[in-house]
Amino acid sequence: MPSPFPGIDPYLEHPRAWPNIHHRLMTAIADDIAPKLLPKYQVLIEERLYQVDGQDSIVVGVPDVAVAQGQRQSTQSTVALATVSRPSDAVTVTLTIPETIRQGYLEIREIATSQVITVVEVLSPTNKRPGRGRMEYETKRATLLGSLCNFVEIDLLRQWPPLVIPQGIEPSAYRILVSPQELRPQASWYGFNLADPIPLFELPLQSGDQIPVVDLKGLLDGIYDRSGYGLVIDYAHNGLQCVMFTHQDTGVWADMVSIFWAAGLQVVSAWYIDTETSSELRQGAYVQGTVTMLLRKRLRTASTFKQRLLPLIRKEVTAQIEAMMNLNDTAQVHGETVFNDSDLQMAGYAAALKVLTQYTEVDGRDVTNLALQPRQKGQATVVDDIVEYASEVANNLLIPERLKELNPDTWSEITGVERFYLRMLAIEKTGATKLDNYQNFSKAFGVNYQPLMASLEANKARLKGAKELKPRDLASGDLGGTLLSEILMAIQELLADKDPKVVIGQIRTSLGDTYFSKRNHLVAMAHYIAEMWAEKRPDEAQKADIIGSRIRNEGI
Repeated sequence: MPSPFPGIDPYLEHPRAWPNIHHRLMTAIADDIAPKLLPKYQVLIEERLYQVDGQDSIVVGVPDVAVAQGQRQSTQSTVALATVSRPSDAVTVTLTIPETIRQGYLEIREIATSQVITVVEVLSPTNKRPGRGRMEYETKRATLLGSLCNFVEIDLLRQWPPLVIPQGIEPSAYRILVSPQELRPQASWYGFNLADPIPLFELPLQSGDQIPVVDLKGLLDGIYDRSGYGLVIDYAHNGLQCVMFTHQDTGVWADMVSIFWAAGLQVVSAWYIDTETSSELRQGAYVQGTVTMLLRKRLRTASTFKQRLLPLIRKEVTAQIEAMMNLNDTAQVHGETVFNDSDLQMAGYAAALKVLTQYTEVDGRDVTNLALQPRQKGQATVVDDIVEYASEVANNLLIPERLKELNPDTWSEITGVERFYLRMLAIEKTGATKLDNYQNFSKAFGVNYQPLMASLEANKARLKGAKELKPRDLASGDLGGTLLSEILMAIQELLADKDPKVVIGQIRTSLGDTYFSKRNHLVAMAHYIAEMWAEKRPDEAQKADIIGSRIRNEGI
């Protein structure tokens, strides 16, 4: 079974694993290329000795048994000395005891002449970590690069500074240097990172020779398999997993919770990324953002009840959104906010998942078994209810600030389509024109947004104004019978030069007995619309302001 990583497995860089990997890799390279080079060349594994102090020996991976033995010997010696009378001014000190580290490297020798043709080095912590070992290796390295032999250096360790980064080369986590002697000072440089496959490289020999290709990934996979690392390394418990998906609605979030629960995973962090496009494949539809989440294996069991879970959800969602809004307030001083409403909304959902995925039992039911049950169409589960609750919490927090100033009670009195329209007016006032903002909020408020849109272009989306809305748009559908539709129809009539007194009378007649209880909300909404449209729709804004003022001053 090979390593699950496409290139280097970072778990093999651990000090306990690396000595074995280094030793076996040198042997594997030698065994792989030797048959291809015989009978002209001989491949030998040579040893170089490094002297390091006790602290360095632990870092480079001296076996734990040896370290433990050294510690036991030190302890015994201390105990023996404690029984001996000594001068009162003497203190106990710890001496640095040098240790010898043996490190292998490859030499390719021409059999006829015993001349060293190529040297292959695989770096280890000993010759990469700053200190005496590195200085000794750098001296040897300079000697090799100044000689007539070819030189190959393989650096598969991310830790510690690289020995060299050629000018103009982008830094990378891992490196392979191939330096044929006849091409110096030019050399081949292979830089790659954790997510990249390990590049193949040619092993330089002498002019006219058939050049063998070294496949490090294949060799490392063989070592991984034969060493049993697949049975020893617990990736699920130790590692982080990344999940990216394009959200659509709260139902998708509920499905994601079920998937995470079934897999025993817990959300520990999340980001929201805008990914708009105007391609023909997505023209005017389904343009969405991407949620990126980090997950870790859930290592403990925990139970709760829905009624106890909801306050935790509210607290986490509120804290997440308020923290981001505070960052926006700070950034606004410099002229631009960091997060838009869509970011805040998605962050609220992700915060809910962070709470939900901590638990293995809700209302006495094992959530893993619940997650594995087939979903019945139209059937709402406890997960659906909780995610919907998180959506409600998030959206209630995103009240347009100006509307809250005009009348803090209006938001709770109006319908989803009215909330959507007024919320999007505030977003449009900032200059934002991304279609996924409209899609996200339409789903959150349960609204069919397309009839309300003047443009559905990915990066030029905008709402219809009063001039663009048709009478049937205002009299039927989601808008029909709402306070917002009354205001928008009144703006249309004022634009057609109707008498303001008559127009207000029509609103009063339409609303009947509810008119006086709704007056304050009509005033707040009309003045809010006037302010949102002041720059881009000045004629309509003026009429909205007239409506608000007439209703407010009525009877004075």
